[in-house]
Amino acid sequence: MYDLQVATTEAINNAVEHAQQPSRPEVLVRLRVLGDLIRVEVQDFGGWRARPPARDRGRGAILMNAYGEVHVSTSPVGTLVTIERRGA
Repeated sequence: MYDLQVATTEAINNAVEHAQQPSRPEVLVRLRVLGDLIRVEVQDFGGWRARPPARDRGRGAILMNAYGEVHVSTSPVGTLVTIERRGA
């Protein structure tokens, strides 16, 4: 459960930090349990802002991938991060 919380928090933090000029000022978080599959989806509604290089940063993707398989889909509407893991 802790790993799931860390991965989800990192995805939410990225959505808040990087979504620029959102058409909807919100971040949607969905948790789905489909049999033995756990899926977390984090959706923002803004354009992507690249972050400037900084020391001691950039571990969000590593933490998310440590929990499960991560997919990132971008579109003109926003970004969707999906984190999936099988088994309990």
